[in-house]
Amino acid sequence: MHPGGERYFIDTNVVLYAAGAPCEHKAACLAIMEALADRRLRGVTSTEVAVEVALHYIHHRRGDVAQFVLDRLAMAVEQILPVEFEDAQAMLGLVRQQPDFPVRDALHAAVMVRAGLTQIITVDKHFRMLDQVRTHSPAEVALALGL
Repeated sequence: MHPGGERYFIDTNVVLYAAGAPCEHKAACLAIMEALADRRLRGVTSTEVAVEVALHYIHHRRGDVAQFVLDRLAMAVEQILPVEFEDAQAMLGLVRQQPDFPVRDALHAAVMVRAGLTQIITVDKHFRMLDQVRTHSPAEVALALGL
């Protein structure tokens, strides 16, 4: 793995753990977000990730934090991919094939495939079920970057 050159899809949980309370994933996720901001790592995400982040904080009545985290996310990644109608169709196809696959993550996978991305940084292990997506944990990428 050569994390400096590849473009990685940044999953919602990386953003939330980086900004959240101390936990087992916080340090690695924070290192990933810092590496993105410093351009030591190339990352993209989607509008669906931005929506999930906003909804998380709004649900907890922390709209002020939502805005701060979304602003930092927008500055850290190279691109925020739109969600297209064809992504919703591909998501449905994936969920039909693998009924236990989480729907929102199926949408992330659909956006990735449409955009030609094959790498995702996430703590979610179920992405490993997909042949077209290579999953990397935040800790794995942070280690490879020497963080």
